[in-house]
Amino acid sequence: MNISSLPITLPRILYGLVLTTPNYFYYAKKEEVSSMPYLVMAEDTELSKIIEKMVFEKLRKKEEIRCCKKSFRSGIEIYSVKDLDYLTRTCRVVFINFYSPACSYCKLFQPIFSYVGAMFKGKAAFAKANVIKVPEIAWQFDVRGTPTTIALIDGNLKAYIPGFVDETTFTRIVKDILEKAKCM
Repeated sequence: MNISSLPITLPRILYGLVLTTPNYFYYAKKEEVSSMPYLVMAEDTELSKIIEKMVFEKLRKKEEIRCCKKSFRSGIEIYSVKDLDYLTRTCRVVFINFYSPACSYCKLFQPIFSYVGAMFKGKAAFAKANVIKVPEIAWQFDVRGTPTTIALIDGNLKAYIPGFVDETTFTRIVKDILEKAKCM
């Protein structure tokens, strides 16, 4: 059976994948397949393999659509305004932890920031900025004390988190911001 000769309005299924239009694929569960009235199974195994390859390539590309064009390790250091600009151009959501080397609460928060950053790798960039080395960035975001964490969505300040935050609270804040940015 030639799959391309079917009317475009009818859903078509190939090994659990329903093709509803030429560019839109939908994965059907077995229960759904049995209840769908107009499904046609591809009998030609070579054709099925070709279409299956195309479908999985399409699904893989869909999964790759992330809020970051590049995946950064959690806690990457910002050394200049140029670094910050690169991060905001590469990731829609950027969390920056401003710290001071002499700050004890900064040292306590650093492992939490790194851990949560690793949990959400690929969805946001988690960077840190030493307020002594890059004061111009701290001034830009009106950072008055350390630790302070900010969240940027598309380069715009969306959250200002002053002080030490425990892991549960910080994880919840990150999830909320990522949901607002539609990155979850």
